[in-house]
Amino acid sequence: MPSVKEQTAIDSTKKSYVRLGTEIVGMLSIAASLIFVGVQLQQDRLIAQAEQFQGRTEITSENFRTFLEGHDVLGIRVKARSGAELTEVEEEVRQTVLDLAHLAYQNQFFQHQLGLMDDDTWSATRGNLTRDMQRLPGFGGSVRLPNPSYIELLDEIAKEISTTIPE
Repeated sequence: MPSVKEQTAIDSTKKSYVRLGTEIVGMLSIAASLIFVGVQLQQDRLIAQAEQFQGRTEITSENFRTFLEGHDVLGIRVKARSGAELTEVEEEVRQTVLDLAHLAYQNQFFQHQLGLMDDDTWSATRGNLTRDMQRLPGFGGSVRLPNPSYIELLDEIAKEISTTIPE
């Protein structure tokens, strides 16, 4: 049986271990909280970036739609697809319609890059973009509001298309 002095030392050591354990748990809790806050801030920043891009896309799209009012967009598309020569105004209308499509695709591409769009949705969107590039002459090269990574995507798709089209 330990003496009173030894027992006091043992009790003191036990209390020290308990205190140390409590401090370690406290530090780990603080570290976990800081990591959570950091992850949350990163996610909030990504969402804010996506919202800014979306807002710019909406403003630009609205400006384009305003320009298109009063023009026979469908008639111009039919005329362009038939190979007929377009007037300068008709060509500008055609290009504006293509710009609208590119804005929508760029916005979706950006959402996917940020991880805010799942891969299945992006795959379907990329498939639509590929089909538009195949069926609309000049669509891939018609970007007037370029985003470098989006241009790289268009170049990548154009290469894929050129390797799948028999000569």
